[in-house]
Amino acid sequence: MADIQHCLTRIEKAVRQAGNFTDKQLDKMLEDAAERVAVLGKKHRNAGNPDIADAVIKEIDDHLTQTRIANAIMQRNALLNKKVQLDTFDYIMSTWGDLPVDGFRAILRGSAINRSGAGFSVARSQTALADRYLSALYSDLAKQDLWRPFQRGVFDEAIYEARWRIDKGDDVSDLPAEAVTIAKALQKHQEHARQQANRHGAYIGKLPGFVTSRTHDADKIRANKDAWLTFMLDPENVDYDKTFSDVGEGDLEALLKDLRQGFMLENHLRRSDPKTHNNIAAGTSSVAKRMSHERVIHFKSAKAEFEYAKQFGNGNLAKSILFDLERMAADTALMKHLGPNAEMNLDELFDKVMKRLRKEGREADEAALVKYRNWAKKDLFPHITGQARAVTNPTGAKVNHLLTAWQQATSLGAAMISMPSDLALIGAEAAFQGRFFFAGMVDGLRGLAAGRTQRQYYDILSSLAVMADGTKGSALSRFDIGDPPMGRVANGMQLFFKYTGIQWWPDRVREGFVLGMSHWLARNADTTFDGLPNDLQRMLKMSGFDADEWDTVLRKGVTFAEKDDRAFLTSDGFLGLGDEDFAAVLTKRGVKPTKSKIAALRDDMDDRFRTMFQERTIHAVIEGDVQTRAALRGGAEQGDWMSVMRSQVALLKTFPVAVIQRSIGRSFYSHSSTGRAIDGAKNFGAMAGLATTVAAMTALGYVSMAAKDLLKGREVRVPDDMESFGKVLAAALLQGGGLGLYGDFLFGQANRFGGNFVTSLMGPTVGDANTLYDIYDRMLSPDRKDAGAQAFKFAINSIPGSNIFYIRPIMDYLILNSLTEMINPGYKRRVERRIKKENDQRYGGPLAFQHEEAKEALGF
Repeated sequence: MADIQHCLTRIEKAVRQAGNFTDKQLDKMLEDAAERVAVLGKKHRNAGNPDIADAVIKEIDDHLTQTRIANAIMQRNALLNKKVQLDTFDYIMSTWGDLPVDGFRAILRGSAINRSGAGFSVARSQTALADRYLSALYSDLAKQDLWRPFQRGVFDEAIYEARWRIDKGDDVSDLPAEAVTIAKALQKHQEHARQQANRHGAYIGKLPGFVTSRTHDADKIRANKDAWLTFMLDPENVDYDKTFSDVGEGDLEALLKDLRQGFMLENHLRRSDPKTHNNIAAGTSSVAKRMSHERVIHFKSAKAEFEYAKQFGNGNLAKSILFDLERMAADTALMKHLGPNAEMNLDELFDKVMKRLRKEGREADEAALVKYRNWAKKDLFPHITGQARAVTNPTGAKVNHLLTAWQQATSLGAAMISMPSDLALIGAEAAFQGRFFFAGMVDGLRGLAAGRTQRQYYDILSSLAVMADGTKGSALSRFDIGDPPMGRVANGMQLFFKYTGIQWWPDRVREGFVLGMSHWLARNADTTFDGLPNDLQRMLKMSGFDADEWDTVLRKGVTFAEKDDRAFLTSDGFLGLGDEDFAAVLTKRGVKPTKSKIAALRDDMDDRFRTMFQERTIHAVIEGDVQTRAALRGGAEQGDWMSVMRSQVALLKTFPVAVIQRSIGRSFYSHSSTGRAIDGAKNFGAMAGLATTVAAMTALGYVSMAAKDLLKGREVRVPDDMESFGKVLAAALLQGGGLGLYGDFLFGQANRFGGNFVTSLMGPTVGDANTLYDIYDRMLSPDRKDAGAQAFKFAINSIPGSNIFYIRPIMDYLILNSLTEMINPGYKRRVERRIKKENDQRYGGPLAFQHEEAKEALGF
């Protein structure tokens, strides 16, 4: 007992030295310490340790060291939080004082209004940093032809072993050289991400042997409950001293059962307050606390860690690491923009701005800001923090994932045929930057012609934070609203997107556009800021750059690629400059160029440069972002039934909504600083650019329609009078604008089974339910009109992958049309008459061959 009292006395002395705490805080900390000492004493007593007091004191000393460090981190973060509040408030009031709501929009997700920093948002910076981390890893591995083996998990077990040995300094010569190379690359990039997070407020310790965060597959654990418990109770697998240092031996099995139950319910996916190194930082949740949590399970060996991932996790090391890096980047960028305690700082900013508006008697602006704050906190901010990706109801989440994947796999087989209109959007963005419209389209075509990422561009694309070869699976963002499928469903969807070209097309045109934009900046590198084209000046200003930064640093970042005579402007290019260049920028601003301020300017300019490319790219190759997801889905966690319903209604609408938000919004707002659409409409250049974009999208939409008609064996629609010309023109416009499904409905090619426009707007799942009811209704009718044929067609169309554009025409003409005709004689003639009546089209295109002749020619 004397030894225990001695422990408590030492603890109290150390805690009082660690910081200034209130009496209430001290009492709580000492009470917790007494409980911890009792638990540790029991543990060492049960273990037969002869010197219990010394063992307990050693563990408590280690804990107190962490407490002192945590207190220092807390004090540093308090300063960072205060600085962010002051700087951001000053930015809002000085740049957006007349439009405070748009100021918060600019900070959180970006604004189209032509003002300084409007494009440098939290959301876009998160994506840019994530792509920077992932593309850098991709570049390092792809240059050595190791990316594909890493993705496929060829060397997973050896990589785990290599990481453990490298951290311990052990010999790795007996391991595959490829695994060692991959392990060293992972160590390099994970360590960089950890240091960046700690720099901006986190406190993440360096854990020897760390490979990736634990993944726990609820289905696998649920199906193998006893095997999981046996694995966890094996002392050869789990390091109990690190994982359960405060748990007595008799309590271990009960705790593991509780832990297993939590994994089966997927509670570990929820973004609540986890255990942190900083046990004294109670109160408001912060990003820094969330990032600083300790691992729940520590394994004894690399083999045990690998076996756990294989048996009870997702089983793929690459996916776990990419997810870790992406999540680390998102949290780091959030802390960088809004401080370690991002949500608290955001609330403080809202309060301070509203207080200023109230003081100035601006009641209308205050009311608008209150309304925006409520929406942003409820629907937008959860997508920025990642809370909206957490799972609140596993059953609801799985239902949503399965329905979404099924609808995509049965609806998007020919989606690539609708993608030529991307070229028009790329052209419009090129024109926004001061280039020729068709130069942007040529960049997109250049990317398509390349076929795949060229090796000489790996480092350039990495510097510009652009992913390649479907590494991130960004195709999902074009059609979905942020509830990504998991497990085998996700693997199946990746294969579907790969073999239908849905991933290939945007990847290629994105790379072509980014390289073209980088080359355009390099072409202007010899020009000072004041001599740049007005459009290029505007783009740089909206990304937060000024004349000093361009003239002194940015334009010096020109680099070259092998086998390409073009020059490129990259962040790696200007980051390689000496400190004197960055010091010159600070001096021009009247700031003393200290080492820390030079480093901060480097990091800030790198962030803004990458974010600029991210912002402009998402306007050129459009996909859903946090704003689109917040508007369509809301901010509820996955599995919430209201969220599930909204997700299904919004399914396949992401792209057209994003086109309206960004492409059209840019035309009306980015050419003016007033924030009024009417001022953009008065700008001749803006409206001329919009007209050019619409015309190009319409023309390319007609190309897509013609290709679809040919694949269906129909004549291409060629108008022969003004009425038909108007219909075809409108259909081409909607097709080119991403509204192909609803354009088909409006112009007679959808809704053939008794549905209505409202049903179609409610999403494909509701539409399918309506189709099933219509078939049922037909079967009850006396003549059963087309019921069998419709049921057969619905069944075929409901098979995932059945509508892939290079498979379906062959299946139709060789098998399906004949079977439909057998089930319902005369069905084909009735369809042809309807198509002739509605679209003035006949079946007779190049693919409209006769069934029997085709079978004979092909040897069936």
